[in-house]
Amino acid sequence: MNKTRVLIVDDEILFLDLMARTLKMIEGIDLIGTASSGREAIQIALEANPDIILMDVDMCDINGIEATRRIMSDLPDTRIIALSGHEDRGFVEQMFKAGAMGYVLKNSKLEEVVTAIQSVSDHKNYISPSIARTLIDSYIRQPSKQQVITEREKQILQLLDHGKRMKEIALELNISVKTAYTHRQNLMKKLGADTVVQLIKLGREKGILYMG
Repeated sequence: MNKTRVLIVDDEILFLDLMARTLKMIEGIDLIGTASSGREAIQIALEANPDIILMDVDMCDINGIEATRRIMSDLPDTRIIALSGHEDRGFVEQMFKAGAMGYVLKNSKLEEVVTAIQSVSDHKNYISPSIARTLIDSYIRQPSKQQVITEREKQILQLLDHGKRMKEIALELNISVKTAYTHRQNLMKKLGADTVVQLIKLGREKGILYMG
């Protein structure tokens, strides 16, 4: 019986070592390596061509979303499972759009990680039950008439997320400060936000804001 060749990627070294030691004991899994950054993950993946990659989403150099995108462009047969502490809809959607086939929370039991590996190995998508519930709740809470977010509103939201003030945003986008405030107000109404902090949070949850 051929073993499933697995690569683990995580920039939390203690978690990475624990996961590696644990998976080594699982029958049917061949741990071919570990990587502690997105850049290293891409390099090892291209050299070793693993069957499955357990990919951390939030890393400093190249995040898991971008690493997944790059790996899938060169190794389309490799199957990637996000291993993340984020339950927000935005992170989940971005990982699947990048090419991942699974999404598992880091606090999941080992049995669930193994189940995810087995499912994805059989070309079936897998998502942690708690995240599935979050996605369903998010979908149910959406207004029946979907509000379209314009490209300009997305630009303003991204700049707000980067800590820019409204005057700086207006200058960067070559618009008046009054126009910038109008766009922000419209965006807050569309997303149902009362504050800028809440606006940014909702932008992440809905997949409008993208990790850099």
